[in-house]
Order: sequence, then C-alpha cells, then structure tokens
Amino acid sequence: SDRRDPPFGDAVQYQTYPVAGIWMNYYMGLIHLHRSHPAMPPAAMQAAGFAARKTEQYATMIGRIAIGMVGDLSTTTKVSTVVGAALIESAFCLFWAAVQVGSSR
Repeated sequence: SDRRDPPFGDAVQYQTYPVAGIWMNYYMGLIHLHRSHPAMPPAAMQAAGFAARKTEQYATMIGRIAIGMVGDLSTTTKVSTVVGAALIESAFCLFWAAVQVGSSR
C-alpha cells in the first residue's frame, strides 16, 4: 500500500471496496446507536452534539477508511464504475462522520 498523510491519521486500506464499505457502515451504525440511545435528547442535532465525544473515534475511523479507498483522483478524467460505486457508497458514512467531527469541536 502507498503512504498517505490524511487529516484523520494513517489511512486504513482493505483489499476490496466492499470490505471497506462494510466497515464504514459498521462504524456509522455504531454512531447511530449512540445517538439513538434512550438517554439522548430526542432532537437529532442535540443528540449528535452529546454523542460526539463518545463517537469521535468511530468518525475518525470512517475518515481513515475513506481516504484509503482510492488514490488521488484530482487528475483523473474518467472514473471506473467500480470506483464510482465505492465512492457513492462511502458518501453517506462520511456525512455521518462529518456531523460527529463538527459537533465534537
């Protein structure tokens, strides 16, 4: 694997995109479980703020997996359907992680 310096720490790389997607969804599920705990406030944004400190490591892990999925695509003119599907699948997980990171700071 190549060496990257992302903002979330060392990149986590898997051999296939589906495995990376499974792990990203797993960590997103853990964030969701913390947010929907009965002790959390019913308002979604309040729950995100309260759960942010507990789930910061899950959000960071999602970022590390996402950055390890593909290389630098800034000069790419065409993206394959497999890479495109992997990036689309990671979008929702990244959204959940971004709310957590924004709430914890």
